[in-house]
Amino acid sequence: NRHGILPGQFSRWKAWGYKQRLTVATKVSEYKKQGLSRGKTTEFIAKLNSQQEFVPLIGEYVNNFLVEPLRVKNNAMKEYFQVLFDEAVNLSSVADLKNPWGLESCVGQFLACVKSSIGRVGVKLERMINHQGLTKGKPLELRFTGEDSFKLAKSFPSLTTILANATKEPNKLLRVHAMHELGIHLVNACAWISSVHISEETLAQLEQACAVYYNLHLFYLDRLPLCVWTLGYVAPMHARLAWERFGCGLGINSAQGRESKH
Repeated sequence: NRHGILPGQFSRWKAWGYKQRLTVATKVSEYKKQGLSRGKTTEFIAKLNSQQEFVPLIGEYVNNFLVEPLRVKNNAMKEYFQVLFDEAVNLSSVADLKNPWGLESCVGQFLACVKSSIGRVGVKLERMINHQGLTKGKPLELRFTGEDSFKLAKSFPSLTTILANATKEPNKLLRVHAMHELGIHLVNACAWISSVHISEETLAQLEQACAVYYNLHLFYLDRLPLCVWTLGYVAPMHARLAWERFGCGLGINSAQGRESKH
């Protein structure tokens, strides 16, 4: 959706119903009888605005699937960090990128702040930069943990302040302010989708936060990876479904502290 979204019931995206899944699976089964290539089959499924190829093995229980909030949170936080890091690189000169650890440059101050506030991420960044150097537009090979997300949630105002102090151009300042506002709504949304105890009022706030988060990505950053779409559209809807069905928040479905290593 390139036109932005409104919170709650005004969202254009709706979850697939079981009957809809069966209808699509039946059409795909009939189409396959023509003996066409796999590529033609996937194109046909895409034209049906679906990804449903087979009848769900677990039947109608597929309607009970809910997103797992820990992964949604960590992926969204990693994407947010990538946005901030890219901006720090873009606000630095070519000479600064050749010596990224100097505290006179935007990227140097940014990296120093990351090392002091998000330790594990800072260590990995240091190794990557020392080994590969800094290149504009190159995605970071990072995986955020719950602890990393928590530390970024506390320290992102310091990072956006560094970015804001690095430029006086109105357009760039507007973009940085949008990043800061995005961070506020991201942190709130991640807290609410991870909650077990939730209310109707909080659900409305969650829907609002997710809608603003999505729209800021769309209109100011012009990037919509899957993790942004998931938090903007799916997470608030699933949070409401969990509350309506079970009387609790989506946090009841979280893997936080439940993995085998714990």
